[in-house]
Amino acid sequence: MFGLFGKDKVTPAKIDKQIAKVKERYSKPEFRREAMDKLIRWGTAESLSGVLQRFNVVAQSPHYDEQEKQWLSQAFTTLGQEGKAALVKHLNKENSVIYVIQALEGMLETSELHDIVVTALTGREPEDHRSVQAKQELVAWLGQHADDTRLPTVAPYLFDHADDVQCTTIDVVEARRVDAAYGNLLQLISSDTESPRVIRRAATAISQLEIALEETDSLAAEVLEDFELKNGKLTKHAA
Repeated sequence: MFGLFGKDKVTPAKIDKQIAKVKERYSKPEFRREAMDKLIRWGTAESLSGVLQRFNVVAQSPHYDEQEKQWLSQAFTTLGQEGKAALVKHLNKENSVIYVIQALEGMLETSELHDIVVTALTGREPEDHRSVQAKQELVAWLGQHADDTRLPTVAPYLFDHADDVQCTTIDVVEARRVDAAYGNLLQLISSDTESPRVIRRAATAISQLEIALEETDSLAAEVLEDFELKNGKLTKHAA
């Protein structure tokens, strides 16, 4: 690779300097692009992992932010096994992952990609409050792309630490009719610890999916404000 030997030898200090430029949200787009080009051209594990830090930063200009991230995602599709390794490492560790998945989509067979995304999700516990964005993006992506055999993977995230992850998971369970998660969904509407937002969203999904309940099932107060149990189904109160 370029610059690995001699006076232009790539050192950790040089890599760190370019990573800092990549992450400078207020700098000119051409300066960030120049730094990204260098890190990619050097092609070491450290420089490739470093340039992916660009995905963790939101630049001041929404236009250039999107443009640069799309460019970087596309650039990685040509980097072979070294690029794949850096992408998978980022996917399993960092909090901003959607552009990484986009790059992997251009490199991998569907089945391998889906397995990698499932592994990235299940490696993040529902109790982990530091990976909320990643879990939300991974659950949403699986909801749009995964086959039915992989969808039960999202079920534990109905009990996630974060409301946003819970509601995204409910969206997926409802849209894809993930029946393996219906039991978890029913637990939410009898909870006295979940947020009103999550309880109401779960109740709406249960009503739409026409999931059967027992007449003896206890329901949270938030559910009873909007629904009644009729013939074993949650039904919206008449207007």
